[in-house]
Amino acid sequence: AQIEDSYARRTMDPQRITAWKLAEEYGCSRLLVSMVAPIRNIDVQVKALESLMQMTEAKGKRLKKEKEIYRREK
Repeated sequence: AQIEDSYARRTMDPQRITAWKLAEEYGCSRLLVSMVAPIRNIDVQVKALESLMQMTEAKGKRLKKEKEIYRREK
């Protein structure tokens, strides 16, 4: 994975590298980063990343609750 990361960093434009750093900083997935990477304004990129992370966290919690309800019903 480390080799792929360094290759990806060399081939990406500076904006995407910034997005990659955001992913490491926020500890979020590369998929989320790839979604916000095309945004040129870094401030907008950070806000978009934060809102995406909040949405995925909320969905994760909801799915967890649904699983618990399903287990209780069994």
